[in-house]
Amino acid sequence: MSNVSQIYFNKKIDQVTLEDIQKLIENKVTENYTLDYKALTKKPQYGKYGKIISSFLNTNGGLLIIGVSEKDRKYTDNITWGTISRETIVQNLYNVVDPWSSDIRIKPIENPEDDDECVFVIDVPKSKNPPHMADNVYYYRNVFESIPMTHTQVKGVFTESHLAKEKILERVIEPIYVNIRKVLENEKAYEAIYGDSSYSSVKLNEGYLYDQLGSVLRNQIDHFFELVKLRDEAERGLRDIYSDHMKRVAVESLKGAISLDDMINKVDLLEMSYHISLGLTTRAFYPSLFDCILHDQSPFYQAGDNPIVNFKAEFKGYESLSHDDFLDFFIQLKRKTQESPFFETWKNTNRDIESSGSELVSLLLEY
Repeated sequence: MSNVSQIYFNKKIDQVTLEDIQKLIENKVTENYTLDYKALTKKPQYGKYGKIISSFLNTNGGLLIIGVSEKDRKYTDNITWGTISRETIVQNLYNVVDPWSSDIRIKPIENPEDDDECVFVIDVPKSKNPPHMADNVYYYRNVFESIPMTHTQVKGVFTESHLAKEKILERVIEPIYVNIRKVLENEKAYEAIYGDSSYSSVKLNEGYLYDQLGSVLRNQIDHFFELVKLRDEAERGLRDIYSDHMKRVAVESLKGAISLDDMINKVDLLEMSYHISLGLTTRAFYPSLFDCILHDQSPFYQAGDNPIVNFKAEFKGYESLSHDDFLDFFIQLKRKTQESPFFETWKNTNRDIESSGSELVSLLLEY
């Protein structure tokens, strides 16, 4: 994202006001390497505007103010209000600048005396995927002017851009893609839940390259992992409730089937519920009880011709439980866990993760 508006106005582009523009005029701030003015005429000169935007994209970014006339090609003179809409100027500039950059920000500033009139402040970042043309010509910025690039300059920019894209693919796209696929495939090894993720590592160690993805893709990725964070927080809350209810329901349901002393002696319930909730020991072969509760799955799996209780198959001490006894145990455990408000949060965010993640996987594969 460009920070040129911060340099000239000490504020973000969406906070710039008419007073800020008037100060530039009063202080006679001249056009320069990162600032250009153009009057807003009855017939807007989109070719000239695009030429300047292209040169800013291909160099170090800049600020174009459309609606301020120039004096001696350098100094601000007067505001020249126009009745053109933001939608019209965006569409026309989009047709001139190729390729367009989604990081460009255009802020209309209305005339306080006439709501139909306005001027435009255009904040143009240095491109992350140069070069860009305007009317089929590549430009670069040189002091006060936007000058056509030579063949050698264009070739050099393409080469540099290609090398940068290879770095982005290797250090940013691939690890984040793998991270997203693991989330969607519900891989929950201990490190995946409590350790550092590829996404976090990329933002920490490859921040400059990550920023070059562009704001639209970055925002989608950030939103996806914010959803993952919310879901995991809800899931941790559910695990605590699940573990607590497991002990209570076990005591209520398993009396008569197995003595409490025998159960405690043979199975450490806390350790057992902890491992089941993580799915550490059962994930490779069948879902854990916690997974069955979250995803409304049966707690039984087929082994040959015999349905086997996951819980009984994995842990000693429950061999004496009948199918019906265990099912009653599971139903009570499921009901108590799903009554928690954490469950609704988990369910909603998990649904959004699947939708957002599928779209992101497609976008990253196309990058």
